[in-house]
Amino acid sequence: MTPLAWEITKVLSANRDGSHTTQYQRRMILIRFAKDLKALGHRGLRLNGLGNRHVSNVVRFWKQQNLTDATIMNRLSALRWLGPKIDKPNLGYDSNQVFRLSGRTPPTVNKASTLTVAVTQHISDPHVRCGLKLQAAFGLRREEAMKLRPTWADRGTKLTLKGSWTKGGRPREIPINTPYQRGVLEEAKRIAGSGSMIPAHKTYKQHLQRKVDIES
Repeated sequence: MTPLAWEITKVLSANRDGSHTTQYQRRMILIRFAKDLKALGHRGLRLNGLGNRHVSNVVRFWKQQNLTDATIMNRLSALRWLGPKIDKPNLGYDSNQVFRLSGRTPPTVNKASTLTVAVTQHISDPHVRCGLKLQAAFGLRREEAMKLRPTWADRGTKLTLKGSWTKGGRPREIPINTPYQRGVLEEAKRIAGSGSMIPAHKTYKQHLQRKVDIES
């Protein structure tokens, strides 16, 4: 881990804003940002030396990777969250226009897909990675995504949740309307088999406390 990535993890640990999913997503983006800076030659950079010239360099790098404007803007949002936490309120600037980003996701692109692909592609644990996709695709709570038994829950045109999986113990059904939802559900079925999204060798509590590893 680079010095910058290590300092970022300290900031994240001290500022647990938002839901578990939001915290996961933010961590993935910011650690990815630090690794991309390292790839660009900024190996010894620390937070006190971080500035918008570094952000601009990484945004150019992301554009070279053909990332969508929506993905880049999502990553910039995480950097703008970081700025005030390290006394750099202008980090990432106030407007996406500085980076010539369009500001819109094309209507043919599923927004859940855009967001989730951006933040999960570097998560090494398949259960955690797919769990985040399930949360985004179906609006599930974290506990629901973990306890879900996708093979049992798949009823063709709807996802059926048992009361034992949901807050308040009330069963419910969620329509399966998009190809993205179907794709995520099929991925979950391959990972979980006939079981839940909790790995067979772990308890619910152990998986809940699982730290996320990020691939290079």
